[in-house]
Amino acid sequence: MVRPQAIKEVDQFVKLWVHECSRVFCDRLINDEDKNWFIDLTMSLLGQNFNSKLEKEDIFGSEGVRFGDLLRLDFGREYEEIKDINKLHKVLDEK
Repeated sequence: MVRPQAIKEVDQFVKLWVHECSRVFCDRLINDEDKNWFIDLTMSLLGQNFNSKLEKEDIFGSEGVRFGDLLRLDFGREYEEIKDINKLHKVLDEK
C-alpha cells in the first residue's frame, strides 16, 4: 500500500513491516501471553534480518507504530507513518 519511493530509510521499512505483521497476526491474538510472544518473536526477527537500530519501545511502546492513508485525504491516498495522533484525531474530526 506504499510506493517504494516513499520508503527512504531502513527504519521506515521496518516500522511498516511490523505494522503490517501486527495488523495481520497480533490483532487476532486474544491474551497478553500470546501478544508478548508475538512481540518477542518480531524483535528477534528484526535482529536477525534487518539492519535496524530500533528498540522494542520504539515499536511496541505506548505510542506504537501506525500507518495509514488518512492524513492527506485531499491530496490522494498516500500511505504513510502516522506519528502525530493528535493530527490524526483532528483530520478525522474534520471529516
